[in-house]
Amino acid sequence: MDTKLQQHTSVMPKEFTLQLLDQITDHFSSKRIIGHGGCGIVYKGVLDNGEEIAVKKLYRSQQPGLDNDKQFQNECTNLMRAQHKNIVRLVGYCYEIRHELVEHNGGHILAGLEEKILCFEYMQGRSLENHLSDESHGLDWRTCYNIIRGICEGLYYLHNGSNHPIYHLDLKPANILLDKEMMPKIGDFGLSRLFDSTQTYITSEVIGTRGYMPPEYIERHKITKKFDIFSLGIIIIQIVAGPKGYTKSDEMPSQQFIELVHENWCKRFQATISVHTSQEIKTCIEIALRCVEADRVKRPTISEILDELNKFDTITVNELNKVNIANSSPIDQVTTDLKCKKAINQYGSSGLFSKSAGKDGSMLSCSSRASLASMPPGVKIDCGTLQLPNVKIFKFEDLRLATKNFRPDSVLGEGGHGSISKGWIDENTMLPCMSGTGMTVAVKKNIHEHDLPEEWLHYECDTDEGCGHVDGQGLCLSWNLGM
Repeated sequence: MDTKLQQHTSVMPKEFTLQLLDQITDHFSSKRIIGHGGCGIVYKGVLDNGEEIAVKKLYRSQQPGLDNDKQFQNECTNLMRAQHKNIVRLVGYCYEIRHELVEHNGGHILAGLEEKILCFEYMQGRSLENHLSDESHGLDWRTCYNIIRGICEGLYYLHNGSNHPIYHLDLKPANILLDKEMMPKIGDFGLSRLFDSTQTYITSEVIGTRGYMPPEYIERHKITKKFDIFSLGIIIIQIVAGPKGYTKSDEMPSQQFIELVHENWCKRFQATISVHTSQEIKTCIEIALRCVEADRVKRPTISEILDELNKFDTITVNELNKVNIANSSPIDQVTTDLKCKKAINQYGSSGLFSKSAGKDGSMLSCSSRASLASMPPGVKIDCGTLQLPNVKIFKFEDLRLATKNFRPDSVLGEGGHGSISKGWIDENTMLPCMSGTGMTVAVKKNIHEHDLPEEWLHYECDTDEGCGHVDGQGLCLSWNLGM
């Protein structure tokens, strides 16, 4: 294997023999075919340990404009660099030369035939292309949004995950694969390129797929990060408005298209659409339309796109107040007696707490979400009552179920005092629900007490329920898990 393939990666794929891959695909049987592409045929195989894999056998014949060796090299190199939950995982590869008798000039000669094969994790949900439909039916909104979000996170990693950005250059629904829980992963890196900077490049090669190529490439063969952004915009439009959505968007003013698609989605909801979901739909369409601007300078970066989507991943107290939780035994007023003056002395001047008169004397109320984030977990409050109107107190078991037991692929980020996991709760009942359905929430789980800074250890609470703190996202009162 080329030494260049062994750089910039901590997890090396396995080298499989042609004999093994031939065996697990029933001699590359047509019954095992799960996909075709411009570069090869994909088969399903099962390894001895029970792991299902996708076996991509590259064509031996040279296709016009396609360098078979470069395609193999690109896909191996860039997939090993890009190890991320939203990028398909390269399990292994095979590169062998076998000899066969072939006809030549009326006779037979012994020819060396190269076999180039790439093995990936098997994606049970197939490609996104198989799931696209218009707004009247098909995938529910929560699944659509999570797919959009996942693609963006994967593309962000490609563009910003290292000093050398990777341009995919062939983003399209057929190259977005879905696992059994419909989590998207970007695949097919055969046309991808690794660049040393963010400059503009000119190429004479024919790359990409018509319909997903930006105008600057079609007209002048220019390549920048905005190539992928244009393709992303087309994909988002197709997810939200169906396979013919881009054609529709080109036939009417942007605002009219946004209202049309939003109206069509509203018709699918049996009950009144929530303000949160309504804004998600409109924002995704608006982002997509900016991505397909003819002038690449006007297109957003993937960082800017994620910044907009991130606004939906944190549900503030004010947003929760708008949610109908009539069927979930709502807690209109949370009053937890937490005894401690030190917290008031330490955080009162920061604006975290403000006093307001109540029947039982001085009361404490929380201010902004930013202020809440500055409060360390386990802070002791021993004079007054903490009030958070209309905030749900979640049980640990509900948070565990909502985040699938805080599994690694749900983690959004980690900090000095804990990790934040993505979870899903029902918008009406506020109870945990299946991944990809309901409302997305961020759940902050504190580290163990013995890992906290020494100056925080004397802050504790004396409630009957356990050690409590205000969630850093302003979502709820949650509890130190002590696990």
